[in-house]
Amino acid sequence: MVDRYLKYYETPLGAQILKEETSYLRNHLGGCGKILDVGCGPGVFEKELIGYDIVGVDANEQMIKKAEILADNVFVCAKAEKMPFEDNSFTCVFYVTSMEFIGDYRAAVDETIRVLSDGGRILILMLNPKSAYFKLKVEEEGYISRYVNINTEEIKEYLEGFFIVDEEFFLGIGDDVVFNSDNPKYASIIALRGVLR
Repeated sequence: MVDRYLKYYETPLGAQILKEETSYLRNHLGGCGKILDVGCGPGVFEKELIGYDIVGVDANEQMIKKAEILADNVFVCAKAEKMPFEDNSFTCVFYVTSMEFIGDYRAAVDETIRVLSDGGRILILMLNPKSAYFKLKVEEEGYISRYVNINTEEIKEYLEGFFIVDEEFFLGIGDDVVFNSDNPKYASIIALRGVLR
């Protein structure tokens, strides 16, 4: 699973997606001090986001072992629903296509709130279940078929109880190319950006 994940980012399409997602993170993590990446996988974003103080957390021990080889950041093996960090430890927390695979997203959001400092920020990039790309991947029965939280609106509503939230669609994917699109029919990613109330 770990090697397949990394090999995907070595494909032309995977490399384009990584570039776009990394660019999006750079544009929205400005001004953050200590940052937490929840569901960091093998550390591809930590490797790309040099100069940012990022701690990665993932429930998969094999992913963490690979991340420790790939990047020089601190990585911790733990579940998003119960993270081993002190209260108010981070100024920003991000999830890149991981929130939708967490069984109890409410517990993960509650933990995020606990570890965020006052006025802290959350950035969640989720696969858009309305997009053509998502529908194609579900038909292929790949990793997206394990998608747990298909109701992204429900996740947004829960966040709005604690954060001032902005929603944005981006990253069209089709025919092995990426393109700019904020149309929910084509944009493969829903971005939820929040500031803690």
